[in-house]
Amino acid sequence: MTRPTTHRDRTDLHPTRRTVLSGGAAAAGLAAVGSAGTAPAHAQEPPPRAVPPGAQAEGSVPGSTVTRMGNVTGPGVTTKFDLERTDIGIPVTTPSGRTYVVFGDSFSGWDNTEAWRSPTALHAEPDQDPSRLLEWSGPVGGERAVQLLPPYRGDDSEVTSKLPSDVLTVGESMYLQVWAINGFPNLVRTELWKSTDKGATWSDTGVTWDRQFAGGNFWLWSWDLHEDGYAYIYSSQYRDGYTPEGQGGSDLFLWRVPHDRIEDKSAYESWGWAEESGWQWGQPISPILVSPRRDNGVKYGFGEMALRKLGDKWMYTSVIGGTLKAYLLDNPWDDLYAIEPVTLLESGSPESATVVSSMYLGGIVPGATPEDFTLLVSQWVKDGDEEDGPHGWPYWVEQFRFQDFF
Repeated sequence: MTRPTTHRDRTDLHPTRRTVLSGGAAAAGLAAVGSAGTAPAHAQEPPPRAVPPGAQAEGSVPGSTVTRMGNVTGPGVTTKFDLERTDIGIPVTTPSGRTYVVFGDSFSGWDNTEAWRSPTALHAEPDQDPSRLLEWSGPVGGERAVQLLPPYRGDDSEVTSKLPSDVLTVGESMYLQVWAINGFPNLVRTELWKSTDKGATWSDTGVTWDRQFAGGNFWLWSWDLHEDGYAYIYSSQYRDGYTPEGQGGSDLFLWRVPHDRIEDKSAYESWGWAEESGWQWGQPISPILVSPRRDNGVKYGFGEMALRKLGDKWMYTSVIGGTLKAYLLDNPWDDLYAIEPVTLLESGSPESATVVSSMYLGGIVPGATPEDFTLLVSQWVKDGDEEDGPHGWPYWVEQFRFQDFF
């Protein structure tokens, strides 16, 4: 990899993202609900969407196809799990081979005042037909989707929500990285949790990083295992979040940690550039990809992302300045400036099979190949209108299929 000297500035980007959940539901002191009891269903029917499930269009690459398959959460889809309103959707394969999908701020009803909890998860059976929507076999925690972590809100708590970044399966263990916030998106710290029972329960490893670690750039993660014995991590800070300089999002950075030392903070190595030695492990972090900037000079950042090994290739996807892009790599340390990303979806309105308002990423569904993969894409339309829905709706996860982009 050569040192990047320039980046692709864009002035035509239109990023959209969640507004402050914690300023509403969280500040109101909504408590996490346990496995007992049933929360009410939605009080009224949400408005119909203009784009029907199964809508299809040619993608940005000649001969490619995008299929907007439909919702995997929302009214009538996950209502029976008391999970009518949720976001993110990070898929991973458990040690037993099941598909396990983790969600963020979750509610039983279609507004943000009903039975909040975060994070939550659902199971799907493996080897499902990629042409079909994920079919849920049930929630984690019983008949309803319960909060995966022990209660953390209270009068003396500085944390109002814990949001998932990514999940990693290592042998018989699973690791969940979350970002703990005090009002969205004010980071307190990031935490590492572990499950040894296939995601049924989670325990605190005690491994945390404060918000200023690495200049605030060890906030959002995505990671996967390489056959060389390391897990590789792409990291950034949330694009509208905390930085020591009080600016917007950050650039993208690379780390690694041995498979058998995930719980050892001292084992995490950064990938950095120095004039005298070039790119080396263990040097102070340097960006592997520089964020585009707004007109006022503030960086958009990269937001939620997905890094996954697909056979002998790696795929990195993220909403970058309002456009969902994908990079196909040989290895996670490849020079991203030497790789031309493909555009998967554009942010905007009116919507279509390839245009989605207020989108952000969940992750890559297991079973993907570079030629045929599906993504879980979240949507929170914070400023609704007649086309997009009322304020704060939709807030759900959709599944998209991408064929012949690579």
